[in-house]
Amino acid sequence: ARTHRLSQLHRLLHGKGLLCLVDQGERAGPARHTGSHTVGVERLDGILIATTNLTCNMDKAFERRFLYKVEFERPTMEAKCAIWKSMIEGLNDDDAKALATKYNFSGGQIENIARKSVVDRILTGEELSLEALYGHCDAEFLDRKTTTKIGY
Repeated sequence: ARTHRLSQLHRLLHGKGLLCLVDQGERAGPARHTGSHTVGVERLDGILIATTNLTCNMDKAFERRFLYKVEFERPTMEAKCAIWKSMIEGLNDDDAKALATKYNFSGGQIENIARKSVVDRILTGEELSLEALYGHCDAEFLDRKTTTKIGY
């Protein structure tokens, strides 16, 4: 299936000089080195941008075909405080700093928590409490010991 997706991508871009963005780039390459399929990436007549959070899962032969690789680090403490304040209405400097210090979240994770907070406000009609915000932060971790039951 992976080599089929790569072949489809090659046919789509061939001769068109297109820009193509592939999310979850680790899934776009072949499951194992298959020579002709990974070489096809080098022959694309366009620009291929692949994004991934799982570089460890990217096929090494596929990865070598990319001319540029850019790694984005997690935000600095100052940036995290600014993200928290921009995402959570009414959050003061001290609370933003406390959240940024306690949780090493990416900007996307902070946005997820902000969205959950908006859903809570819609469902309950109440303003967000700091306790509820910390609850959303704790729930954002996948490796937590307890799970939230959904459904039955």
